[in-house]
Formats: sequence, C-alpha cells, structure tokens
Amino acid sequence: MRLPALVAGLALGAVIGLSLSAQADPCLSGEQLGPYLASTPLITTKDPAVHELAQRLKAQAPYPRDQAVAIHNWVRDEIPFGFNSKFHDVTAAEVLRSKTGFCHTKTTLFLALLRSAGIPARPKFVTIDGKLLEGYTSRGAYIDHSFAEVYLDCKWIPLDSYVLDLPLLAAAEKKLKLDRKDIGYGTVIGATGVWDGYRPAFSQYVTHPSAGPYPVGHPLSGRAPLSNRDFGDYKDVADFYARAKGTMNGGFITRAVFYFFAPSMNRTIRRIRTDG
Repeated sequence: MRLPALVAGLALGAVIGLSLSAQADPCLSGEQLGPYLASTPLITTKDPAVHELAQRLKAQAPYPRDQAVAIHNWVRDEIPFGFNSKFHDVTAAEVLRSKTGFCHTKTTLFLALLRSAGIPARPKFVTIDGKLLEGYTSRGAYIDHSFAEVYLDCKWIPLDSYVLDLPLLAAAEKKLKLDRKDIGYGTVIGATGVWDGYRPAFSQYVTHPSAGPYPVGHPLSGRAPLSNRDFGDYKDVADFYARAKGTMNGGFITRAVFYFFAPSMNRTIRRIRTDG
C-alpha cells in the first residue's frame, strides 16, 4: 500500500472514530445514578425479603445485563398479573408477599429488585388506551400506565414486558384474535413478554416511540394513539399520584373501586389464563 493511501485511511478512520464517539451517549456518573439506586416509600430495596431475592437472582449471572434479565423473568413468571386491592399504594415487599400485581405494582417490585442488585432503574408514567382492560373491566378513554427504564451500558432501556405472565399473555392474544380486536385482556397486538436485555420490550405499552411508526397493513396502523400523554419519571407511583396533574388521581375513590372490584377482575383473569 502506498504511504499517502495509508495516511488517508488512518485519517478517515480517526474521523469516523471521533464521529462515533461524539454520537455515543455519555455515561452518567455515580452521583447522577444515585437516585436510581435508592429506596423510596414504595421501592423498598432494603427490605430483607426483597434484598435476599435480589441477591439470589443476581448470583445466577455474572454480568448486570444478564442479572437484569433474570430479575425481569422472575417478576414476569412468579408474580402473575392481577389487581391489588390497594391499587398502587403497595410496597415492593407487599407485592412479593401478595404474589400478584399489575403495571404499577409489578414495576415497583421490578425496580426494587434491580436497585437492590446494584442496577440503576427508574419508573416512567404515561397514559394508555383504556380499552386495554376490556375483558376484565370497562374503562373508557385513557388510563394511567407505568413502565421501567433500566440503565445498562450507559443507556436507558424501556420495557414493561414483565407485566403480563406468559400464560396470560398467550391466552389474551388468542382471545384478541378470536374477537378480531387489536387491544384488550391487558395487552395489545404486537406485544411481547420476552426481553433480551438489549432492546425495548413491551407487553402493554407497545406504542413506545422506540417501536417506530406502525407500517401500513399492521393491525395498529391508522388507529387512535395508544397513548396521548407522557408524564415523565417520578420517584415512585406514590410520588406520581401526589404531584402529577391530570391523572386518574389514585386517591380514595380510585382505591375504593379497586378494593371492591379487584376480586372479581382477578377471577376473570384466572379463568382466561386457565382456559387458554
């Protein structure tokens, strides 16, 4: 190779390397990540049962990404989807004991386990089409939804694929096809319950911007938006309902409704899961 060509090649490689470095996400410092490893009134990372489980799951894999996937799979599989009678006002330890949860409460437990294992994570809050819960209850307009973002390799990865247990997700997808619907029974066409630790994965919030626009011909193409508001991140779901405006409130009336109707909704969920 001629010297000028070699020099030109090295120069081009340096330019490309600088360009890629400039585009890379800067890593957050330990101080910046501190809040995403901390306990909150609901994300009880220091609870003995939560901490013991986190350490046990962490020991299953040598690297944070694989540890996060192990925690994801445990929450998905061992905490079946269902509604807590106290609505959102449930600590991670209480979710662990109750062995049931929906988006708010399973996110609370997921975050607590991740943080207790030393993996930064935060909750995000949005609205989602109330038709999501058709088949279990009647909800109109948009309802509140939460999902998690996990910090791995200097990037926040969004997901809620831990919310629906796999038997229920499979049964719900089957029901949607039979009913010729694109949303209901707690999920949406195009959902997944599998997360590889690298990419976003959603069993409910499949409208996340990371998914990109739906192509023409996709069942969700051209329909009303699955979400019409992004509230951002808060310390936990209790902080969200205390400070965010325009939510379902999460106050006494909402909790009273859940207290009385959660048992009947959970019976319906169990029947659909069992019938397949």
